[in-house]
Amino acid sequence: MSLKKAFHKTGRDSIDLFAQQDVIEILELLLQEKAIHSILSNEVYAIKSLTRITCFNCVQDNIVEDITQIIRIPVLKDVPTSLQKILAPEPLLAASAPFCYVCSEHCDSESKLSFAGLGKYLIFQLNRFRVVDGVTSKDCAPFYCSPSIEVVTEVEGEVFVKLNYNLHAIINHSGTLHTGH
Repeated sequence: MSLKKAFHKTGRDSIDLFAQQDVIEILELLLQEKAIHSILSNEVYAIKSLTRITCFNCVQDNIVEDITQIIRIPVLKDVPTSLQKILAPEPLLAASAPFCYVCSEHCDSESKLSFAGLGKYLIFQLNRFRVVDGVTSKDCAPFYCSPSIEVVTEVEGEVFVKLNYNLHAIINHSGTLHTGH
């Protein structure tokens, strides 16, 4: 079935079939549609992440749970290094300090991302485009895709499980911010 017919059948008007689209946007729409119609889709593609924000003043944790199908990672040398970067604790200081409901003020904190559940397949998107001083540019740095990776998941904050994933496919955006989709 053509993509046009598939989207027409679902009644979704969120995609312009006559404009250039990023592959990741189309993939996200298809995965979301699949999740609506199949319970098994969550077991196959869903990624459950936990963001733990810890206040430096009262040491209170605020945990935010999110479910997505795609892990967005920075362009570093390879997937494990990029994953290590997004999973590392990040200080939230001064202007980026969140509001603490225990302290009743904005407090310096630490944010830490972890995975609480992973599907059978993982989909990564490299964040190749970035904005610096209002100018968008593409990061064309080389990126090594190893044939397999190990990802650690956290179960109830105390038990960690290592899962292995094999590389099945790569989609490479060729072009600039405005062309090459």
